[in-house]
Amino acid sequence: MRNKIPPPKTVIICAICGLFLAFVSTGMSQDSTVPVSPGIARIQGKGTLVVATLKNDLPPFIWTNEVTGELQGLDVELAKSFAAGLGVSPVFLRTAETCDDVIASVASREADIGIGAISWTPRRASKVLFAKPYLKLKYALFANRLMLATEKRSAQPVAKTIGIQGMTHLGIAETFFPDMPLRVYDATNSVAMFKDVVDGTIFAVFADELRVREWQRVNIADALYVTCQILETSQDAVGVVTHWQDGHFREWLNTRQSQMESDKALPSLRETYLGKKYRD
Repeated sequence: MRNKIPPPKTVIICAICGLFLAFVSTGMSQDSTVPVSPGIARIQGKGTLVVATLKNDLPPFIWTNEVTGELQGLDVELAKSFAAGLGVSPVFLRTAETCDDVIASVASREADIGIGAISWTPRRASKVLFAKPYLKLKYALFANRLMLATEKRSAQPVAKTIGIQGMTHLGIAETFFPDMPLRVYDATNSVAMFKDVVDGTIFAVFADELRVREWQRVNIADALYVTCQILETSQDAVGVVTHWQDGHFREWLNTRQSQMESDKALPSLRETYLGKKYRD
């Protein structure tokens, strides 16, 4: 008995399926042979992702666990995720005194990326590339309570010097307080700055909200002498940095962060280390 000739429609469908499979197979074959970009190849070739960060602990972003001796914090977990996505091991380079030192390590290629609550500023962006922000904070005005009350009661204006830590946020502070004198404190140590506002040597401190709240948490007794006002119209964007020539690697970092946002891994980390308020 002769085999039946399939209807023309069946032949057409089979032909289309065959062409589709051939196209997919060809595409997969080509994709597997396309080399990764030089920046990523360099990191994968040495088998490590060198992460520049601050020498001193900066909770909740990075600190050393006193029991285990291991690094932990939001930025540490983010860097580990980047390394895992690249199939390499993270190596943390803790030599930087300031965030600007972190920038310098990345710009000189001593490190592949930089972390440590690094704020976006035009000056820094002229030296390195920022991945998209993984955290957006607001600034806070941390004022001496007695001086603030005296100003409200007095007809005479109170001398209101505002302290900032390092030069990073000087331009932003000048925008918010154009008529007030600003005092720049050592970028590596905020103790003197906060002590001066408690003692009344200066009127207030201008800093990001997390830094102010961490000080309040640790210095409960002194917190009675100050008051904190969140500047709702402000924004302090925090991001990971990489070398200015590694544009494709920066896009890879952005893609990895987007995946972590969509699968809720990054929101979960923010909630774990910063609190539910910062989850989204």
